[in-house]
Amino acid sequence: VSGVAARNDPPTAGTEELIHELSALIGSTSVKQEVAGLVNLMRVRQQHIAQELPLPEIRLIVILAGYTDRMLCFIDWNPGLRSRFNKHIEFADHTDAELMDIFRKLMRDHAYSLTEEAEALIRKRLRSIRQDPKRHFGNGRPVCNLFEAVLSGQANRLAAIGEAIPEQLSVIELSEVPPAS
Repeated sequence: VSGVAARNDPPTAGTEELIHELSALIGSTSVKQEVAGLVNLMRVRQQHIAQELPLPEIRLIVILAGYTDRMLCFIDWNPGLRSRFNKHIEFADHTDAELMDIFRKLMRDHAYSLTEEAEALIRKRLRSIRQDPKRHFGNGRPVCNLFEAVLSGQANRLAAIGEAIPEQLSVIELSEVPPAS
């Protein structure tokens, strides 16, 4: 679910503190810089309001993205958010076939190939991740995580055999696919 707001309302009391809290939770330097810019923009607007100066025109779009249940909880947290974030777009999760396509693309992009057995197990692993009701399915993220785990498994196998021939460096075998968690 994502919400979009493009309003020029003056900030309410506590807005700056909320933005700082969100920034601290996110922890990203670039996000903190963006948030600092928004806070500065709100300060300028507050100064204009206090001095009865004309407000500068501001076109601001805010997009919130996350898991549907968590986003709805966030929007319900403050009565003013629902009216400001009134456009929602829900994206469907990837299908099993699309997840496998993403995995295959990662393999191609890094010049790896899969044995048939390894591919069958990866397909099964991706299906179980997608269908697990206890997990919040993150679309492409579990594919990347599985890809990284497979590469780690391959590195462990190659380290154990000592000197590898070039073909062994680019092939992912069944034993390198991690067990289901």
